[in-house]
Amino acid sequence: MLDQKDIQLLEKMFEKSQQNIINTVDEKITHSETRILKEVDKKIVASETRILKEVDNKITASETRMQKEFDTKMDERFTNSENMILREMDRMQERMDKRMDDIQRNIDELNQHYRISKMESDKTSVLLQMYSDMQKQIAEIQASTSFSK
Repeated sequence: MLDQKDIQLLEKMFEKSQQNIINTVDEKITHSETRILKEVDKKIVASETRILKEVDNKITASETRMQKEFDTKMDERFTNSENMILREMDRMQERMDKRMDDIQRNIDELNQHYRISKMESDKTSVLLQMYSDMQKQIAEIQASTSFSK
């Protein structure tokens, strides 16, 4: 059988062996944890990069879509404003054309009255001249008849 010393020696060896196993397991666990943490860190960084890229793409797409909508709405508003201005200009042009027609009609009437007045004035002048000429002729006839008597 084993004596006390041998048992103690075996216990010490067993403890040493046990300690070596524990140390080896601790080292392997630490190494495994470090490797796992590095791998997790890599995957987290890759995931964050992928997420940020996806967010950037969605933001860019959203901005593009919003810019197109803005451009479309602005074009629509500009078109509506232009049409409204053109309609108002047409309305004003029609009013001005009507007023110009009225003015032209008044000018034509004034020209007609002027021509009539001028013709009447000319006729009156001719009649007065004829009257004056007749007065002279009458005076001459009276003068010649009074000399003859």
